[in-house]
Amino acid sequence: MDTAGFDVIIVNYKAYESLYRALESLLRHEQNLIKNIFVIDNEADSQSISALMERLPQEARAHSKIHFLPQQENLGFSKAVNLGISHSSSEFLMLLNPDAYVKNPFLKDAASIFDRYPDVAVIGPRILDENGALQGSARWDPRLITAFFGRTGPLTKLFPRSRFVKKDVILDPQEFHSFNSKLKTQNSKLPKLHSFNSKLKTQNSTLPNKEPVIVDWVSGACMLIRSQAIKEVGPMDERFFIYWEDCDWCKRFRNSGWRVVYVPSLGDVVHEVGGSSTKRPLFSMYHFHRSAFLLYAKYDTSVMKIGTATAFLGGILRFFVMSFVRGLK
Repeated sequence: MDTAGFDVIIVNYKAYESLYRALESLLRHEQNLIKNIFVIDNEADSQSISALMERLPQEARAHSKIHFLPQQENLGFSKAVNLGISHSSSEFLMLLNPDAYVKNPFLKDAASIFDRYPDVAVIGPRILDENGALQGSARWDPRLITAFFGRTGPLTKLFPRSRFVKKDVILDPQEFHSFNSKLKTQNSKLPKLHSFNSKLKTQNSTLPNKEPVIVDWVSGACMLIRSQAIKEVGPMDERFFIYWEDCDWCKRFRNSGWRVVYVPSLGDVVHEVGGSSTKRPLFSMYHFHRSAFLLYAKYDTSVMKIGTATAFLGGILRFFVMSFVRGLK
């Protein structure tokens, strides 16, 4: 069996128009390197699936690369991704949100990076919003302060240059000083990886645009994963229904000795900001805070859990306040 190449996993939930754009972009830019595209369709609508497939080019339908896995219920993101993983047999995986699409081919370069750096488990490409602005898709592990300064939270928007923001989200890679970090390998001739250092910042420092840089985690909106690493570490933790499962997965890879990297030159992927969450804001907010609490509780010490629980309760309070305000409108 030929395992070289990428299998793509897309978890869809009633976003067929966006899903069509995602599929069309993959077939247009990455036809040769993609072996299969598995669409796990939560609460599937068979008529919408048929209509979508009819819109795709005849050649794409004839090659049968797209495999719909319809589900009667909403499995959530992690469980749906794991279902896709169970069907995959390729050397590499690509996770792509249905509300994201590929602008330029980059899987060939990604495969080269995996080959050059045998201890890299996860690669994050550059992700832009609809207006072409860089999204904070490369990140540091969250801390208690992250409950207040999130990637898109109100305090982050008010104070985008705050040191609390910059310690959690790499919004502008060019502002960070970079330095070489040796690969975990006995072959010293292999290229070196770079690592962000949020404490060292210079006006003249620039990030190497083509080389990977070590980060804590990258966004699951578009993530490239080595299948061998999944075999060693395991699939996603299904306790995370949606949100923070990508952070947890990357942390598990790192704890097992693998590296997670961000490549500023790889892409572009365009992601509609809040494309899915804006349709069910209260549902999304609840699961965001629930998963955040689960993540903190999974890794924090008992002392930190007290503060985390406080932050979680604050998030739930925010959830009920917003529900009440929306009910008044």
